Amino acid sequence: MFSPEWLMRRSTATVFAATLCLAGCAEELGPTTLVAPVTATPCHQMACDDVAGTCVEVPVVDGAACDDGDACTSGDRCVAGACVTTPVVCDDANACTTDRCDTALGCVFAATTDPCDDGDACTTGDTCAEGVCGGEPVVCDDGDACTDDRCDPAVGCVAPPRAGLAGYCDRLGQRCPAGFVCNAGQWCESCDGGELFVPAGRFWMGCNDASDPACSADELPQHRVVVDAFAIQRTEVTADAYRACVEGGGCSVPTTAAGPYGTYGVPEKSDHPVTPVTWYQARDFCAWLDAPSDRPWRLCAEAEWEKAARGSCAVYCDRADDDACCRAAMPVWPWGDEAATCELAIMDDGGNGCGTGVTWPVASRPDVPSAYGVLDLAGNVWEWVQDCWHPDYEDAPADGSAWEGASCGPGGRVIRGGSFGLSASELRASERFFISPDVAYDYYGFRCCRSVH
Repeated sequence: MFSPEWLMRRSTATVFAATLCLAGCAEELGPTTLVAPVTATPCHQMACDDVAGTCVEVPVVDGAACDDGDACTSGDRCVAGACVTTPVVCDDANACTTDRCDTALGCVFAATTDPCDDGDACTTGDTCAEGVCGGEPVVCDDGDACTDDRCDPAVGCVAPPRAGLAGYCDRLGQRCPAGFVCNAGQWCESCDGGELFVPAGRFWMGCNDASDPACSADELPQHRVVVDAFAIQRTEVTADAYRACVEGGGCSVPTTAAGPYGTYGVPEKSDHPVTPVTWYQARDFCAWLDAPSDRPWRLCAEAEWEKAARGSCAVYCDRADDDACCRAAMPVWPWGDEAATCELAIMDDGGNGCGTGVTWPVASRPDVPSAYGVLDLAGNVWEWVQDCWHPDYEDAPADGSAWEGASCGPGGRVIRGGSFGLSASELRASERFFISPDVAYDYYGFRCCRSVH
């Protein structure tokens, strides 16, 4: 029999031990012995076994939170006494990092320098740098001055036509052809401004001896010519442009012994008309220029040159077929009937070259264009044209074509426009002269024309 004293001690100890068991803190090893607290393993808790009189581990309820101590797992929860986890997926959706998981730190993202694709069609050579994908900007240039080149991030370079192309030109009474834009309703110029369009139509070529007392025999008779549409360069060909032809293998180097005013190879005159050049060198340069194969550049026909300088019947008269109006309306100089001065042209007015003694840069008188916007058709340098010399216009072509024949004979080729060493009367739009095609002189330059369909 247990003594009452033992029973009392036993009962007190059991109750105390059970209380600690249920708290997960102690274990009873004997009727009167208690030891240090005990901690349950993950997903378990301490409970008291009344029969054995000891603390035991029992599973916690399913779904209870747990921690397996691994930073590479997530959603830790207890299921049937075990800590169940889900692997962490390390993906920062960045092609410029390598993704991994460290059990102590979790996800680690390290930057790379690998090639990549930033999804932007306007960059090229995409490479990772400091965790960011990027590349160099794409340069969009289709080489066509009539398009507005830009880059679309979705598709890359696009080149829509420039706004205003082929606009209606009031003064010309027609729309500009493809590749030309109407400038302020006045004339049709190429998108880069380097050439002007001259529409098909009639004009009166030569000197009107009824209104111009300076007419000479080689400018007569004044006659009607119908010229097909063409384009003409805005200014004379520059020394710099000719140098590009020499370097490109299309032109020969001009002679350096043709006078003191030459511009080729003189750096400070790179934007002056190129001189001295022969007719053959001028012809070769025009042929070298890039153009559609069915509309190559060439030297201007004399009739084309004069029409570009004078204008046409359609410009000056209500009716293009009004010959009386048109014949009288042809201006004496490219800008009109006001006599040439240094305000209007580079000439001998107080000295050669307006007192400088030399040529001037092209387009030095930009405010006095011809009816079609062409500059420098009077003064600075004479300009070679395609035609052979004839002492008058008897039997001259009426279709605007170059007047050549089987050979040019002793007269040589025609030059037009006068030079920086001549006076006002010699800068008239009808003024003409001739020279042997193999002669180069520092007063002779040129510009080019091409047909426009």
